[in-house]
Amino acid sequence: MLATQSPQSSPARAPADPAPVDVTPLFPRGVYEDIDNCAEVIAAQDELEVRRRAGAPTGACVIVEDDQLENQPCVDLSGPGASLNFRSRSCVQPYVVLYVKVSSKFFGMRLNVIDRNEKYYTFNLSNRRSIVKVDGCTCDLPLVVGEGWQYVAVPLAELTRRCFGADYYACVQVRVHASCRLFKLYAAARAYADVELPPPLRLLVADDDEATVNDA
Repeated sequence: MLATQSPQSSPARAPADPAPVDVTPLFPRGVYEDIDNCAEVIAAQDELEVRRRAGAPTGACVIVEDDQLENQPCVDLSGPGASLNFRSRSCVQPYVVLYVKVSSKFFGMRLNVIDRNEKYYTFNLSNRRSIVKVDGCTCDLPLVVGEGWQYVAVPLAELTRRCFGADYYACVQVRVHASCRLFKLYAAARAYADVELPPPLRLLVADDDEATVNDA
């Protein structure tokens, strides 16, 4: 079972002699990315439009400003079929990290990984599940999610070894399902303190960091 942490209880101290930060940003992918024009957001909205035209129950994928984030923009996923799909071949780090806000409704995510022989495995995490189930190359895991914004660090290397007896190599796809709000998503070598991360991935950006980003 995986449990989340609130941002206040997420790693807060940087090492005395920190090594270079090893992360692969997935959302946002860069300093200048406007999430309104994010390819994954546009694709999700297009998928929902196809569902709507087909007469299927349809949710929503919209950009909102969250007051708990000091009105910073994030993606709100709600209703049937709403999800964001992120693909990458460069996420070789052993953790996938999200800053996510979940309401009282169900929330889930799917992670596809490969081992060193490029064999595919799938992890389905959800707060509607209560037991672990492994079936072939698929593992269903319960996810305990608290209220408000949560720090979720999924230890993919450890899970791949324990669930499948395989050597993790990379995460190739992350799909985040409704209902939730997503603020940050990245792969990381370890659980970094917020101050260690590059400004686009931080929860809180100091004024001097924001000026540096804007002037870059």
